[in-house]
Amino acid sequence: MASIARNPFARSKRGSAALAAALALPGLAAAQQVTLYGSIDTGIEHIRHARADGGPLTRVPSVTGTQASRVGLRGEEDLGDGNRALFVVENGFNADTGSAGQGGRIWGRQAFVALSSARWGQLGIGRQYTMINYPLITGDILGPNLYGLGSLDSYVPAARSDNTLAYRHRVAGFGFGATYSTGRDAVGGCAGEGAAGPLACRQVSALLQYDADDWGVGYALDEQRGGGTATASFYNGAPAIALSAPSDKDLRHLATAWVRLAGVKVAGGWLGRRVSSAAADAGSNLYFIGAAVPVTAAWTVDGMALRMLNTDQDRSASMLAARASHAFSRRTAAYVQLAWLDNGKRAQYQVSSGGGGTVPAPGTGQLASFVGLRHSF
Repeated sequence: MASIARNPFARSKRGSAALAAALALPGLAAAQQVTLYGSIDTGIEHIRHARADGGPLTRVPSVTGTQASRVGLRGEEDLGDGNRALFVVENGFNADTGSAGQGGRIWGRQAFVALSSARWGQLGIGRQYTMINYPLITGDILGPNLYGLGSLDSYVPAARSDNTLAYRHRVAGFGFGATYSTGRDAVGGCAGEGAAGPLACRQVSALLQYDADDWGVGYALDEQRGGGTATASFYNGAPAIALSAPSDKDLRHLATAWVRLAGVKVAGGWLGRRVSSAAADAGSNLYFIGAAVPVTAAWTVDGMALRMLNTDQDRSASMLAARASHAFSRRTAAYVQLAWLDNGKRAQYQVSSGGGGTVPAPGTGQLASFVGLRHSF
């Protein structure tokens, strides 16, 4: 389920043909294809101890259920000899209100143009995913789920950057790549590309992974530099750490592994983080493991256990999440999920990554449930 949930290029052949016919210039229809794709995923959520006063909350969350709601266009042109030109523009939106996600960006999820070669790989320029995303496609069982890694590190399901040069290639099961951003987050106060210096708001990431038919491993790093009004935060309910100088860093290391045994997929990993700035020097370690069981052709049950160790700030937490999904077709599914979060004595993590307003009192746990419906096109 995770690989399906994270796939940004899900296609509709009927939509592709219609859109290509409508948009193609005379003489180019045979060489270029433009695909319209997207998904909408939403439902009803209930959270106990959702606020500092201990009260519950029932809502339609803003962000997602099992995959982000989006609509996008992807175009490809065959240049011959295994070479292609391509572009992707992808808008993320909040299904509860229809508002734009990713800080109100029109094409907040992706916006890039690239050249791709079967022999040399793909080189793209624009707003793109960082390399930390790719080991999670196979190593994170629940994917960009309402209850999952994003509950304990909100950056994980939003690992992308502005003004980015990105390279990726895959050879005989090995995947590798890197990104370099000259200004990682214009909306979030770290636009870069100005007089602050060559390192201000820069971001780099790198990837090395191997995937066979029934097992795989992956590693990625992601370093964000400070500048402007940039900040970093480990947990909810506390002031963010200022990353105002180009020498300030927010660094993550990710290692994942997965294996498939008798049809059951087991996957897990480690996400280490270190924030180094004039305001703080603190780190955390997030460990996770999960399994996905295909019960029938239509039913899948999966779940994860997560442990956040934030000893530098004395704010650790544990979390369990389970999900059952029923596929009515390749494009439509209904699901139900449950999650339990146990906050340490001073911690205020939120079990749900579906929007703000659910920060509990320090040390208070949360129990959440969600019933949702997803359709892709």
